Amino acid sequence: MMTSTTTMTLPAPVDAAIFEKSSALSWERLVRGWLLGLLIAIGIGGSIWGFYQEVHKKKAQAEQAFETRSLQQANAVKSYLDSALSAMKSAITESQRATTSNTGTDTNPMLRSSVKHLLNSQHVLSSAAWLPNDHSGQYRVHSIFHSPFYGARTEDLTLGQDLSLAPSVKRAMDEVIDHGRTALASLGEQKQVIALAPVYTSDRQATRQQRADNLAGFVAAVVDVAAVIEVGLQRANLYDTYTEQTLLDTSADSAGELYARRIDKSDNAGSLAHVTDITAGSASWRCLLYTSDVADE
Repeated sequence: MMTSTTTMTLPAPVDAAIFEKSSALSWERLVRGWLLGLLIAIGIGGSIWGFYQEVHKKKAQAEQAFETRSLQQANAVKSYLDSALSAMKSAITESQRATTSNTGTDTNPMLRSSVKHLLNSQHVLSSAAWLPNDHSGQYRVHSIFHSPFYGARTEDLTLGQDLSLAPSVKRAMDEVIDHGRTALASLGEQKQVIALAPVYTSDRQATRQQRADNLAGFVAAVVDVAAVIEVGLQRANLYDTYTEQTLLDTSADSAGELYARRIDKSDNAGSLAHVTDITAGSASWRCLLYTSDVADE
């Protein structure tokens, strides 16, 4: 009887170190991948943060630049208006007096000549009128002088018109008598601005009472506000076509819009606005400036 013997070869024992090494490599790859992803995320986040920081910086710079320009424009308007009032005061000097204060009597030739010279030199004054003091409290338009640059306009004052009936003009007249200097008044509904300069019959003007007693009347000039703004900005090299400008009289007795220049607003643009208050000739005005020339980030 033959016996068959089968020999089986058992597999060699697996070294545990191999599994440990493989596991370590897997964790290392996992950690590296996680770190790489984290670095990528940080990089992307940093780029986004940097982008928004740059956008915010540019926006802040644009706002600062617009605020600075708005202040410059408001100051340019005030400066040009002050220069016009100063020229008016110089033209209607205290030494050029009316010969009478009776209603219906005209001013003397020297004063008439001064008013005409004023209108020839100041392009922002469209016309002027003589308002004699009849000592009744009324100041009616007696004579009208037209600027050679404008001619007769509907905005002019009319003969017989009593300006003292307008509270804002009456306040300005009181300011003139109180301080002896030119003053501004606006008629809100008509969007009309009047500059008033006093004319006296005597050199005695040191006190308010003396100015009131010797007041022959007023020269009232109609101010073209649009010209004040546009020419004032042009002279200061600040005129542009993308800024919307609105001028308001904020006085309690004459609040109203005096001037407005609108611009086309773009649907895909941002906007900036700024408000500046100015005072000229005892009048309180507010400049509102708006622009849409700002890219919407």
